[in-house]
Amino acid sequence: MGDFRTPSYAEEQLAEAEFQAARERTPEEDKAIGERELMEALERAYVLWPTKDSGVRDEYPSGMVRDTQRGKARFDLLFAKGVPYERQMMTRFAALLARGAEKYDERNWEKANSSYELERAESSAMRHLIQWFCGETDEDHAAAVFFNILEAETIRYKMSVAE
Repeated sequence: MGDFRTPSYAEEQLAEAEFQAARERTPEEDKAIGERELMEALERAYVLWPTKDSGVRDEYPSGMVRDTQRGKARFDLLFAKGVPYERQMMTRFAALLARGAEKYDERNWEKANSSYELERAESSAMRHLIQWFCGETDEDHAAAVFFNILEAETIRYKMSVAE
């Protein structure tokens, strides 16, 4: 297998499309694909999604051993303990995305790819941050800050891979 590397946006999209197509195939269709094509697809998936190993292990009382969590993203820490579901920041953020999907269409914001759209997202993020900081409650300004930063960072990523 090849060396691990950061895949390009196009490679990520191709691998995702192949993964989705594989999920929709029947066993009979899988047999018809042929070993060579299957091995090429597996090679791309292996390079794009390796199983990382830090070399450090956490051992549990049951005897189970896992790779350490140190240095890895901890999504479990995004949810504050003791805060009800509907008041969780991630729930509020997801609700804002749902309202946007109804208003504009699902993933409409992902169409953005230019410096003009980046400036608009940055401007909205700053405005909502100030509105949140000033205590305005006419809409969920905290969730809007999250959204506009997500949009801006997505646009920045697209612009960086397009260069």
